[in-house]
Order: sequence, then structure tokens, then C-alpha cells
Amino acid sequence: MTRERGPTGPAPLLACRWSHAVIGCRPHKSEANVAVDPSNPFLSNLHYHLPNFVLAALMYTLLGRVLLSLVVDPASKNYIWRFFCRITDPFVAVIAVVTPKAVPPIVLWLLGVVWLFWLRVGLLYLFLLLGLMPKAG
Repeated sequence: MTRERGPTGPAPLLACRWSHAVIGCRPHKSEANVAVDPSNPFLSNLHYHLPNFVLAALMYTLLGRVLLSLVVDPASKNYIWRFFCRITDPFVAVIAVVTPKAVPPIVLWLLGVVWLFWLRVGLLYLFLLLGLMPKAG
């Protein structure tokens, strides 16, 4: 089996583009200064990525709270449980205003996950309508 030769020798089996930290090869010239490059697509679309990231982090933290509540007592002093509660309680308080009081807390949290999902979809749609959606590629 013959391998094609690259400009400096045989082509590597694994591309170094994604694994230069793992196998110790040098990054590609175009990847050398990605973080400081002003044309970096992530930095130029920070107006979209930042709120989307915050909503996603809150959504998955709320989902984690739901799953953790299945094994942890609500009055637990566990620091992980307290972290999940402290992060999600402000959003749960907002959801509780528009939700009937007869709904159990775990259902309220699941409704919060659904609300956050639709907020993210709405954010995506808003940016599409405004023409501010990040371009692919």
C-alpha cells in the first residue's frame, strides 16, 4: 500500500489540525493565531454566541437539577446540589409566576427546560430575521 507524498514527506495518518496538542505536532499556519485573529468567526459573532451559550448553560443546569433531584434529598447540604439550586433558582422563580401553584417542583423545573429551549429557538429566529445569524463555513 503506497501513500501519497505531501510537500514535505509522507502524509500523516492522522491530521494534525485537531490533534496537535495530543500527539505533539505543530499547528497549521492558518491555526497559529486563531484566538487573536480579528476575522475569527466566533469573535465576530459573539453577539449571537454569548446569549445562546448562557441560555444553553442554564437549560442544561436546570436539566441536571431535575436528574439530581431523583437521587438527592431537596433539603440536602451537598455542595453540588446547592450549586445547581443557586444557579437555577432565579429562573425557576420567574417560571413559577406563570405556572399554577399546584405544579410539583420537578415539573416546574422541566417546564423551565422547555421554556429555555424555546427561548433559544426564538433567539435563533430573531437573529435570522435581523440578518445577524452567523454564516456557516
